[in-house]
Amino acid sequence: MKNKLKGLLAVALSMAFVLTAMPISGFAAAQTVYLSDGKLVDGTDAEFTGTLSDGDKITAKDGNAFYAAVNGEKDSAAANYGSVSFEGKKEASETSEASGNTYYNDYTVPAAPKGYKAPANAKVESTGEYYFASEGSQALSGSILKLEFTPVEYQVEFNLDGGKLAENLTLETATVKYDEEFNLPSEKEVTKEGFVLSGWKNGEKTYSAGEKIKNLTSTDGEKITLTAVWTEEKNDNPSTEKFTVTYYSENKQYGEIQSYNSGDGIVPPAAPVKEGYVFEGWVIDDNHTKLPETMPAENIKAYASWRLASIKINYFDGETEIHSTTALYGSDISLTVPTDPKKDGHTFAGWFDGEGNNVYSYETVPSKDVTFNAKWLKNGNVTYLVDGKTYESYSVTEGDKIPVPEDPEKFGKKFVGWDPEIPEAMPAEDMTFEAVFETDKEFVSIIVGGTVIAGGVIAAIAGAGAAAITGISIIGGILALIGGASLISKTYKVTYKVDGNVYKTYKVEAGNAIPVPADPQKDGHVFAGWNPSVPEKMPKSDLTFEAKWKDAGKDDSDVDVEIPSTGSTAAGIAALATLSISAAALIILSKKKKSK
Repeated sequence: MKNKLKGLLAVALSMAFVLTAMPISGFAAAQTVYLSDGKLVDGTDAEFTGTLSDGDKITAKDGNAFYAAVNGEKDSAAANYGSVSFEGKKEASETSEASGNTYYNDYTVPAAPKGYKAPANAKVESTGEYYFASEGSQALSGSILKLEFTPVEYQVEFNLDGGKLAENLTLETATVKYDEEFNLPSEKEVTKEGFVLSGWKNGEKTYSAGEKIKNLTSTDGEKITLTAVWTEEKNDNPSTEKFTVTYYSENKQYGEIQSYNSGDGIVPPAAPVKEGYVFEGWVIDDNHTKLPETMPAENIKAYASWRLASIKINYFDGETEIHSTTALYGSDISLTVPTDPKKDGHTFAGWFDGEGNNVYSYETVPSKDVTFNAKWLKNGNVTYLVDGKTYESYSVTEGDKIPVPEDPEKFGKKFVGWDPEIPEAMPAEDMTFEAVFETDKEFVSIIVGGTVIAGGVIAAIAGAGAAAITGISIIGGILALIGGASLISKTYKVTYKVDGNVYKTYKVEAGNAIPVPADPQKDGHVFAGWNPSVPEKMPKSDLTFEAKWKDAGKDDSDVDVEIPSTGSTAAGIAALATLSISAAALIILSKKKKSK
């Protein structure tokens, strides 16, 4: 038993030693800071930049005296100051602006006030005067030690208790600092059918709807729930008529029709959105009378009021802003374009947005802000023009092959080339080429002896210009062919048919091999070829071939062959065309002899 008591005593002594050697509860020991010449210093006279906590001591060095202010309020608790004090005076016989203030030579930092927490930030502010002791002639430099503790933070959430928010509102959990004020939602912002919001309750405390409050708790991190308090709506006149508000945006009904009693507060729906416009509110007539806040004793219609958005348009050359302006949505964007910038050794190629679109492709100001950047072409620029306007441009290194764009098109004209002729390699200087066009004579009707033979495109005119060929004239855009067989198109149509229906068609130039399609298929039959037989070369006339069949199981002797009539219309027209052309050719030769 004695041994056990000795063991317990040893443990108790060791624990007492540990508690004596370590700070209680793990807190750091109090520190001493000095006030000297209007600033805080440590024991080595180095400037103090840390924070202060409960129990830390501030001592004034010789010639200094001070008093403390905590969170903007003077600390008047004598227990926090030392025993030596001085009354503030400007001169021995004169009072100063701080007359009546008591200054001290040391001070102990108190605990953080309610709603705040340590540590505190500290700074010294000189009073700007010299003060004398109330007795004697000792001069002292007066200062104010200002301590600022950190406010605690707490969360506030709302329980609507069956109510709902107005359409354009949101209500989320908020973090609030101690001494920070905030407004509670009002009865117009939170509603409930048949009830009126009369307040918000926190425990036993109830606040009015819309009231400005603060300091719901002094506990850091606590969550406070405010619950809506509802009062049943009184209806002194149960037969009160309901009136409606109907909203319109862009000539269409917007949202649901609202119903109110006369005198009720009107809560509009969320604002509509219209590209390129800014919503200015709801109006009820052509005079732009604003929607009333309370419901009148009549039905009303409210219309969205808009104004054109002011769009910012920027022009940059690299990082340098060349021009910045604003213009109304939908207006002429070309009016915002600045004068073409200049850059040594470069050719300005236009203004382009981030997607590579030229400013002139916009035509009008877009609905959102836009930035255009200058595009430059380096030395060795090649520019292709159509009617004096840039059609395409390239930056080409000297000696490289010059790229050529696709042939431009122009209504009623035929592109014939570029002027001047494009060299094989890029010279040292920039090059500019202009498109050359001539009247398009290819889209014509071909007439032989007054009879229309075919309509189409004349691919070539025997290697000579139309104006140099006798018998050809252009009247009203129509090319009349009087003679010259070589002027007729050399492309003809080949048609393959199966049981009278078109199976395949081809266009083949005269003299070329005639394409033959894959053999067709037919139930209970075997394909036996084409009628007539397909020749090797394409003649100067259209051809039609009909599929030949034989029943499955029959031999080749049973195949029916159709022989075309020599009096067919196609043959007649071909013969007529040949005779007409030959006659025309004789007439041309005859005219040439006479002219000689």
